[in-house]
Amino acid sequence: MYNELIDQIKTKREVQEMEYEIEILSEAAYSTEKGVFEHAMENRVRSWVASGIKAGAKKAGVSIAEYLKGLEKALDSLNSMRLSLAFEPSNKQLTSIHAWVTSNIGKGIILETKYNPRLAAGAIINYNGEYRDFSVRGKIEDKLAALVKKQRKPRVSPPERGKRTVATVAPLEVKPVSQTV
Repeated sequence: MYNELIDQIKTKREVQEMEYEIEILSEAAYSTEKGVFEHAMENRVRSWVASGIKAGAKKAGVSIAEYLKGLEKALDSLNSMRLSLAFEPSNKQLTSIHAWVTSNIGKGIILETKYNPRLAAGAIINYNGEYRDFSVRGKIEDKLAALVKKQRKPRVSPPERGKRTVATVAPLEVKPVSQTV
């Protein structure tokens, strides 16, 4: 019932924009002044959202106010995938990433992106309680940690616990010093 609108949303920011538009229209729908709602639909909401709401309410056979309430609930039910990226993605890149997520994981997922230049390249993904680091920084840190661990290994194994170790010293050989005058 709400798919025509929700399928066009890719990011958390876009969800927030639509929630704001729903709030504007909800307030206008309950206004007692004539023409307020129509004015809001034409001037305060993006045209594709306005036409999607009108068509969706008509198709569902409900009032626009009821449709807006349902749409708001549908937006709240979307799952968020957090992406930390080493770059700020363009709209084209976001569309491509979202298309991949939709086809490989499923619908109803929005992207919450964060620019993190310290990653060098790649991404960190946090979704459904799972954390995956696919960044170059993560790979470098893993290799560095393994190298440090290898460097810290003792060269001589320590004595077994409970056993005493005694150091032995080789006897000194004393040679007489010749005196020549």
